[in-house]
Amino acid sequence: MGEQLILRYAGLFFLWVSLFLLSMLAYVGVTVWAVIKFSFGRGVPEECGGSYENWMWVYVVSILLNATLGRCAKHRLGYRSGEPEPVAVKRLNRAVCAFYVLLFAAGLLLVPGEEAQRCRRPVVVDEETGAVSPGDAGYFASWVALCALGVFVQALIWGGLGLFAYLAVWLARNGYLSDEGTAAPEGTAEGLESVGVGEAAGGGDVCAVCLEAFGEGGGTPKRTPCGHVFHEKCLANWFKVARTCPVCRLDVVEQAAPDNRV
Repeated sequence: MGEQLILRYAGLFFLWVSLFLLSMLAYVGVTVWAVIKFSFGRGVPEECGGSYENWMWVYVVSILLNATLGRCAKHRLGYRSGEPEPVAVKRLNRAVCAFYVLLFAAGLLLVPGEEAQRCRRPVVVDEETGAVSPGDAGYFASWVALCALGVFVQALIWGGLGLFAYLAVWLARNGYLSDEGTAAPEGTAEGLESVGVGEAAGGGDVCAVCLEAFGEGGGTPKRTPCGHVFHEKCLANWFKVARTCPVCRLDVVEQAAPDNRV
């Protein structure tokens, strides 16, 4: 792997960590905002009763339970600070994460409802004069922001570096992390020998790059000088990163040169 490609992966990892940290900070900030609005505001307006109030109570209580009983449960399951988490604790963490994903998703599903829309534009009626004035819409705004950020952050926590690895592999397979120092010249894949779908399948059921069967997209199957067959599209993307065969690492560019052809 060339130095240029290593720097690109390092930059991608830095952006991923920065995104995670910024998302966590935004999530904590929005949580504080929403809890303050709900607990210490001027009282939940009548328009915001029902689904909003019930949802916020579940969220606030779950945070308190997770901070108290959750820690006790992890301790009872054998977890000690600074030590690797036991399997039971990892399962508990996944269960808690799944609970919050479902809770935030439920909140987003409630947003388009009639009750939530009334909460979006609450009004205040003066009991003495009957005058109507705009109410505090911060309840609705903080709720929606909390649900949206919550789903995103929980997905990052759940996936962790696995999502980063998937993203890096996808970018590499599609040529977005190419290294000009090790990449093959443009048009290398197109210049290789084309083979029929039946002949390609005879050398293996699937393309070794995308792991999909020949004849199901990916373009015309192409055979490298070493005898391996791949989808043309898969090879074209691969050659944006490397100049070798994806299976045996033979230098395809060198072997495909006119002077080396039999």
